[in-house]
Amino acid sequence: IFVSLYGVASIEEIKERVFYAINPSYKWLEIASNKIVSATEVIPALGSGLKNVLSCNNKEKEKIRNAITNYADKVLFFDDLERIDKTKIDIQSILGYINSLTEHNHYKIIVVANDEVLGDDYKQFKEKTIRFSYHHFPKLSDIFDSICEKYEENNQYKIFLNKQKQFILDIISAGRCNNIRTLIFITDVYKKIFERINGDYSNEINQDLL
Repeated sequence: IFVSLYGVASIEEIKERVFYAINPSYKWLEIASNKIVSATEVIPALGSGLKNVLSCNNKEKEKIRNAITNYADKVLFFDDLERIDKTKIDIQSILGYINSLTEHNHYKIIVVANDEVLGDDYKQFKEKTIRFSYHHFPKLSDIFDSICEKYEENNQYKIFLNKQKQFILDIISAGRCNNIRTLIFITDVYKKIFERINGDYSNEINQDLL
């Protein structure tokens, strides 16, 4: 179960993200109830009773989540630890919560993070929480083909990227950039340019613009 911690500001928010990652069909229910609750504020005729029924507090939400979800056969995959909202929650609290999941609930958890930017707080509490560490240095050349598969609906662009593969990787290497997101960003942006260029010399123009 993949859960991004990007912008997380509380433990409650992590719980909700995990719940909806496992039970995506329940997300529409929360959205619908929130809209109805908002409507009661501008249409009093809907009644305050409906608002009370739909507005669950955190303890009630916790009971509902526990009743519906079984995490025992799941592996929780937390990404973007370094991108939490540090103005509202700290690394120690996040790791403490993760530790409680592993020790008390016996969940299997993988945490992915750029530990170079996490600072001393992370290093201090990491040893108490993280059992095994694996340093992964992705080779963009190994995953370039997988990224190209994203563009299956535009076969011409996919062919173009495959022909320009080494050129793109050489430029990224020269810039000492080894970030997968950057590569995806480049290919996504250039797709918009590629789709607007037509004519007899479109291939040469695309090569020059790239």
